[in-house]
Amino acid sequence: MNRKNAFFQKHILNSSKLTGTPKVIASKIYESMFNFNRMRETSRQNVTKLLEHMVRKQRNFNYNYYLSKNCPMPDQWHERKDALMAKAAESPA
Repeated sequence: MNRKNAFFQKHILNSSKLTGTPKVIASKIYESMFNFNRMRETSRQNVTKLLEHMVRKQRNFNYNYYLSKNCPMPDQWHERKDALMAKAAESPA
């Protein structure tokens, strides 16, 4: 019950292994996804364009805004969190 978004920041697009322009990153992702599978050139270009768009948009995506908009915190979540933590501490692991 918190809004820390470290889970999303661990995404492969945020890793330091992928550096370069969105086109280079998209081609690396494409290669890792499809390896040596044969695909029509037009389909390959469409997938690469989609990946490039995703890379560009992901760089400035506001996770906290969309989490709070689509998954609002419940009322009195501080109290509920404390009660859940106390209950978890009492139960045997």
